[in-house]
Amino acid sequence: MCWWLRGAGPGHACGVARRLGIRRVLVPLLAGAFSTLGIGLARRRAEWVEGLHAGIAAAWDRGRSRAPFPGPLRLELSARFVGTGDALRLPWTPEQAARGEAEGPALDAAFRAAHRHIHGFDRPASAIEALDLHLSVEEPQADGPWPLAEVETQPEGQTRAHFGEWRDLPLRGLHLDGPQLGPALLVGGGCTLVLEPGWCARPVEGALLLEDLSPAAPLLGPAEDPAALAVFAEEIQATAEQMGERLRRLARSVSTRERLDFSCAVFDARGQLVANAPHVPVHLGAMGETVRDLLARRAPALRPDQCWMSNDPYAGGSHLPDITVMQPIFSDGTLAAFVACRAHHADVGGSSPGSMPPRSRHIAEEGEIWRQQRLSEGGQLFPPDPGTCRQPDTLQADLEAQVAACALGAARLQALIARIGAQGLHQRMEGLMRRAEAAVRRALATRPGQHRAEERLDDGHPIAVTLDLGPTGARLIIDAAAHPGNLNAPTGVARAALLYVLRCLISEDLPLNEGALRAIDLSIRPGGLFDPRHPAAVAGGNVETSQRLVDALLRALGLSAASQGTMNNLAVGTPAGAFYETIGGGSGATPQGPGTDAIQVHMTNTRCTDVEELEHRFPVRLLHQGRRPNSGGAGRHRGGDGTQKEWLFLADCDVSLLAGRRDQGAPGLAGGQPGAPGLDQVDRGEGFEPAPPAWRAKAGDRLRIDSPGGGGFGPPEG
Repeated sequence: MCWWLRGAGPGHACGVARRLGIRRVLVPLLAGAFSTLGIGLARRRAEWVEGLHAGIAAAWDRGRSRAPFPGPLRLELSARFVGTGDALRLPWTPEQAARGEAEGPALDAAFRAAHRHIHGFDRPASAIEALDLHLSVEEPQADGPWPLAEVETQPEGQTRAHFGEWRDLPLRGLHLDGPQLGPALLVGGGCTLVLEPGWCARPVEGALLLEDLSPAAPLLGPAEDPAALAVFAEEIQATAEQMGERLRRLARSVSTRERLDFSCAVFDARGQLVANAPHVPVHLGAMGETVRDLLARRAPALRPDQCWMSNDPYAGGSHLPDITVMQPIFSDGTLAAFVACRAHHADVGGSSPGSMPPRSRHIAEEGEIWRQQRLSEGGQLFPPDPGTCRQPDTLQADLEAQVAACALGAARLQALIARIGAQGLHQRMEGLMRRAEAAVRRALATRPGQHRAEERLDDGHPIAVTLDLGPTGARLIIDAAAHPGNLNAPTGVARAALLYVLRCLISEDLPLNEGALRAIDLSIRPGGLFDPRHPAAVAGGNVETSQRLVDALLRALGLSAASQGTMNNLAVGTPAGAFYETIGGGSGATPQGPGTDAIQVHMTNTRCTDVEELEHRFPVRLLHQGRRPNSGGAGRHRGGDGTQKEWLFLADCDVSLLAGRRDQGAPGLAGGQPGAPGLDQVDRGEGFEPAPPAWRAKAGDRLRIDSPGGGGFGPPEG
């Protein structure tokens, strides 16, 4: 490995290179002015776009006449599927442009191949339209040598420097006539090069080559070296973040495109979460169970160019609108990893628009179940039977966006495997998980003893948590009976809540991964609230019960007072389709400071719907949105205030609200007071009155939601 350095880098070159195991370093003779030199030698480039209203041949003639300077012209033809917003730019030749080839077999074949390569699927029934011609030109590279002769010379002499002790050493210019052994200081070209003991510098064309002559120190393996792991973690997390951006751009629903109710992550070959983007915690901690169910059911059928989908809450899912799309990654025929994304879809059927019925008692009331169905293979999409889904076109469009996100993740992981090998990938993934496990064990060791807390759902249903942290290990017992309604939460949701709390407990910069869960033994009542069995309803467990479990765990550990404890799930079925959103509230105060006002807390990390987008797409007006004053619990540190929102319906709509903390406020901690409970009201023309969980709104009706405040910490002063 060789490393180019410029600017201030030569002052630290030898030390950093030795730490990273780099044996050779190149330092240009103009290191201090290298960027300036690059700008001076850069070639001019121009880009412009021509419309196709008069045909591509006319666009080509018009475009080449506008070239601002001579040089080879580069062409790209922008095209898309009719009716979509995502355009691709295809390489095009002047000959194709001159012949007027902006449609027909050439465009069709090129565009579909590019779409399959980039997004992982095709739309065989969709027509293709060309949009415009992109042209660019670059000046040819100027001939002649770099102006290295103008590097200033430095008079030679002696100086002193500290290498563990003060030492006399030579001071020389960068223009060497032969090898120079360290230690030495080499000055010139706008920089100072520190040549450390054990290194040798010798001149090469336009640069100095530094070589480490000392015996190579044994390097830590990639799974143990903190520097290597940190770089790997950033790369894996960046992969998940780029997956999320592609999913957002290609999705159609407000839920995914505007509210960002989705999550993307990378998993190892056993389906363990390795790293993720900072998306929705309740998705991220639970997705691993869905990937492991895919392995258990479909392992012999898995292929590199496939995507699979599942939303089964009894097999790793959360609630039915959350659909997970997964793609396996192979290396030399062996399974190496997975990429996956989970998105909350606008509607998957069931008894109410938005598929979030507040009073469901049977899973069939909540929508369609798809368990490990093949969604795509070889660029061909196999959309599921939409069943009772009210918006099948939106469902398919968002699933296509998920396939495209997985295709991007798969391509990045394949490139990573090509660079470090499948074994290197496995070692680094395992190293990240071991590091997370060790960090959690260290954090738990600072809180020995037994920690207890209890939460009660609005109907009085109890959730008791007991966390035993002893010298031989840690154990969490969650004791809660099954719920007769829809507040049952799949086991994956309980694991997600625990993983989130453990991540909050540690201060190290680590990606969220399932290695953290190795440090604690989780025990859940079989068949209980967090182990639902078919046909138990689960719509509210993912969004409501998960929040209460997090509050109980944080209070048991003394980390935070309870937060609003709900996602305030509003689903509205309008003539233009269903929209769904969660509403922020107050977060709990902590020993370090007050809670935050009007924020999405803990297990959700979504946005509210942009008001312009909401009012443009649906017959509804947002009349008011603001902080709910004085709703946070009093204390030495005050709880965060909730949110107040009010809507006006412009057409008849089906409205449902699945929410909690309406009977009593979020508990405080260490003597802090509870926050204000939530309040839901409807005005049908005779003033505001309590709103039912579900009703048929008429045009002109108004809905107002006051979300709960967070609990306070410590007795109020004075």
